[in-house]
Amino acid sequence: MTADVASAAARVRVDEAIAAQEHGDSAGATRLYREAIGLDPHYPAPHFNLGLMGLEQGDLQGAENELRAALRLRPEFPEAWVALAEALEATGREMEALAALGTAIGQRENFAGALLNASVLLGKLGRPGESAARLSAFADAQADGALALQAQGRRGEAVELLMHSLSAAPAHARLRRTLAIALHGVTFNAPGEKERALVASLCADESISNSFLAAAVCGLLKGDPAFPALLKATREDSDPFDLAEPEARAFMCSPLLLAALPATTFMDFEVEEVLTSLRKAVLARSLHLLPDAVPRVALEFICALARQCFYSGYAFFETEVERNQIERLRTDLRESVTTPGSLRGHEFQLAIAGLYDPLSTFAESVRIADAPPEGWSEPFKQVIDEQLFNRRREKALEAAIPSLTPINDAVSVAVRSQYEENPYPVWASLQHQEEDSYEALSGRLRPGRVVRAPDGPTRILIAGCGTGHHPLQVAGAFPGAAILAVDLSRASLAYALRMAERFAIGNVRFAQADLLRLDMLTDRFSIVESAGVLHHLEDPMRGWRVLVNLMEDDGLMRIALYSQSARAGLRAARAFLQPLGYPQTADGIRRSRRAIAGLPADHPGRDALTFGDFFTLNGCRDLLMHVKEHEFTLPHIAESLAGLGLTFVRMECEAHASERFQEMFPDPGAQTDLDAWHRFESAYPQSFKSMYQFWCAKKE
Repeated sequence: MTADVASAAARVRVDEAIAAQEHGDSAGATRLYREAIGLDPHYPAPHFNLGLMGLEQGDLQGAENELRAALRLRPEFPEAWVALAEALEATGREMEALAALGTAIGQRENFAGALLNASVLLGKLGRPGESAARLSAFADAQADGALALQAQGRRGEAVELLMHSLSAAPAHARLRRTLAIALHGVTFNAPGEKERALVASLCADESISNSFLAAAVCGLLKGDPAFPALLKATREDSDPFDLAEPEARAFMCSPLLLAALPATTFMDFEVEEVLTSLRKAVLARSLHLLPDAVPRVALEFICALARQCFYSGYAFFETEVERNQIERLRTDLRESVTTPGSLRGHEFQLAIAGLYDPLSTFAESVRIADAPPEGWSEPFKQVIDEQLFNRRREKALEAAIPSLTPINDAVSVAVRSQYEENPYPVWASLQHQEEDSYEALSGRLRPGRVVRAPDGPTRILIAGCGTGHHPLQVAGAFPGAAILAVDLSRASLAYALRMAERFAIGNVRFAQADLLRLDMLTDRFSIVESAGVLHHLEDPMRGWRVLVNLMEDDGLMRIALYSQSARAGLRAARAFLQPLGYPQTADGIRRSRRAIAGLPADHPGRDALTFGDFFTLNGCRDLLMHVKEHEFTLPHIAESLAGLGLTFVRMECEAHASERFQEMFPDPGAQTDLDAWHRFESAYPQSFKSMYQFWCAKKE
């Protein structure tokens, strides 16, 4: 038998041995591995596999012998070094094991298994600093691996890898952030306690945007064993405490629900229905004023639900009966609360009142705010902070906001009025951003082009910043930049300033201004961004031209505009609402939401329920009742860019859309071809539901 034939035969024996192992035939596998060694003594794989079998069977000496044999044949074999380290540690030779792991890491720097084992062993040896460093390196390697899987379209595998990795490094910030992004739009099919606990911990993390978690949270809640009974009670308009009291109590005490309620948009109408039903039942029972009238529901749930109602702008539908009941409760509170000290016995009733109206609307709000904080429970303190003290702080900040331009355009005045009444968007958490620079951004967007570094800090303009979420994200990515963020609405800007204080971000200057009058500025900017703004002007091209003139010649511009194709369902929803004549008030918006949710399943207007903005009051007004709105097509955008002397640079879109585009247009040059993107959207008309978002630059 020639050497090549023997080598091939040895590999066949190894494959057969692996199959025998999978069928539980250890003796047969051992025999086949030995045959493979006899056929090709220079083949390390059978020695390695025999070593792993020895570890599984507790034959540590045999395992060590086989693994060392494999390493003599192939010294560059990091998996074998890791397995050898396990055998050495099990026989009490920790330092030798640590050296073996070091060899494995030296051969493969990002070998997650070796890094994790080294971290555990270093901790055991009393070397916490080195242990933490190895654990961090392990987590970074796993995050990189997950990102690679996502880039290949294997998001399910990426989520599984990240969740498994977090069981070893639960506090690692980058792993947590990477998982949150991977979970965007993901619903678990068979949720377990591990998934619930992990998503609950992410909900409580202010460095993670809760918008990424909404689908996962709703999926997990609907997978709760109690949910079907509660939904049944809701659909039958029954008191859930009568029909399903054990289920209601179990659901309300869920750690995931309690973690998600304060600041997550529940983008699922069935979940909203159940929460609305629970709110209604708690209110009705609280008015009986009997010791056993209200089930022993933890105050923690009442306060968490009050925070959710406040966060959503009190979007949940309320009946006339509920409105009368809450007015009765408010009357009772006014009559019984006469001093700050007398409030303490009414915390439960105040929390229930906060389920329907902000505490800031109460005549007693001053007394509530002035009451000694030690008199309140921790859950209710959080309600007071959000519904009273945050609003007070915003009022104080609003008075000091500078005004850069007059606002006298009729549409601008109307848009300002809308956002003064309903600041948008509502948000509570800020996704941590990896540090970036103008040079690096320009290099990614325009590879091969010589980039001129700005003189001094990079100047960035955010035209139409709303409540500040986007500019504060940009500030995190560009910590050395000088950012100017402007908006029409002082209420929105005050919200932004409060959040800048909360997250200790100081490189953004917020000011009131009309985009149409920004030509009054003398500064020029390396980066100009205007997302979701131009389509609310009377003449979008007029405003866009102002922004072009504010951009440096070699600068970059990021624009976001509504897609006509993706918003067909919203046009149907507006057409349905128009004859109903609901006003742009809180009650009118709630009635509009309820009417759309009640449409038949095949009505195109129900597509509104697939937009996250539908599930908050301020967002729903922006979505369905805006005072001015234009929609665009990609050919229209191409024409606009040409008229403005701009060139299209790069489209930003959801991962699934990017994957589909690359399948349809594998040529990298297609990324900068708007005609290709138009053909793509024609094939997949819902691809840009979150707007066209793209970068452009001045033509050279």
